[in-house]
Amino acid sequence: LVQKSFARLVFSDFLRNPSSKDEVTKEKLGPFATLSDDESYQSRDLEKASQQVAKPLYDEKVQPSTLIPKQVGNMYTASIYAAFASLIHNKHSSLVNFLTTIYDKYGFLTTMLPAF
Repeated sequence: LVQKSFARLVFSDFLRNPSSKDEVTKEKLGPFATLSDDESYQSRDLEKASQQVAKPLYDEKVQPSTLIPKQVGNMYTASIYAAFASLIHNKHSSLVNFLTTIYDKYGFLTTMLPAF
């Protein structure tokens, strides 16, 4: 669910400013730009294309925060802290002057945390 939500965010960002995206993104997401909101939420092809486009960014920005939540399971309130602990564990050496976007297990943007 987190990957799908992040891919939807990437598609929304593309719709907002397509000229700022690379050619591969334009090629894969461009055909879906004219869909209505309802049509876009129903389109499996859009879902697949946006996940393909979003995968490298997801792997870089979101995946490092999913270690503990994936292993422990439902934690609800504690999920944001577990995600942050996962991020520190996985990226501790590269967290200097970096803003990290953390998604909780529901895929919604929960906070922007300055790195240490």
